Amino acid sequence: MSERNCLYTFKVYPEHLIDDNKPPIEVLKDCLFGYSYAISPLHDRDLNDYGELKKPHYHVNIKFRSAITQNSAIQKLITAFANYGGDLVGNFSYLGNNPSDSSVQPARSSQASLDRYLIHLGYVDKVQYNADDIFTMCYNLDLGTDLTGVMQNVIDYVLSPSCHNFSEAVIYFRSNNMLNELNFLVKHSYFVKSLF
Repeated sequence: MSERNCLYTFKVYPEHLIDDNKPPIEVLKDCLFGYSYAISPLHDRDLNDYGELKKPHYHVNIKFRSAITQNSAIQKLITAFANYGGDLVGNFSYLGNNPSDSSVQPARSSQASLDRYLIHLGYVDKVQYNADDIFTMCYNLDLGTDLTGVMQNVIDYVLSPSCHNFSEAVIYFRSNNMLNELNFLVKHSYFVKSLF
């Protein structure tokens, strides 16, 4: 039996949203008319594992009125984007029996975690984008604290070669205005110190 979910996320490239009269973001909004969604700012500064720029793209979180399967979500999006090639050059659909090949994925974590990813909030190894540039329609954006992500950021930094002691961790999170991570350090100092 297929998993059902209300919240899905996917990525769209502006180069697939061609309309001579509108910029890509407006085309994207038109395609999503009638749905509850959040669109990230254009991710045009992301780097791949080799330090090269990735193709510019938008992340979209979409919330359906009721829980649906991944295949149903994909079909709804193909229909929504029908005027622009349907699956946008294979972005939504997938070949064979592997739904993980589709850009459309059900939420595997909290909404807060997905919403924070729209701007890479709390992801220390990624380019940070401005929360004011997120566009929402009938969608309650949740940029609250993702405690699992905060803890992971602290652990990743503390165990990295660039961090040698607790004080350096405090300075790093403070100077990068990562107040949730700093708060975690203070509340869980015994745990964090045990990692050194």
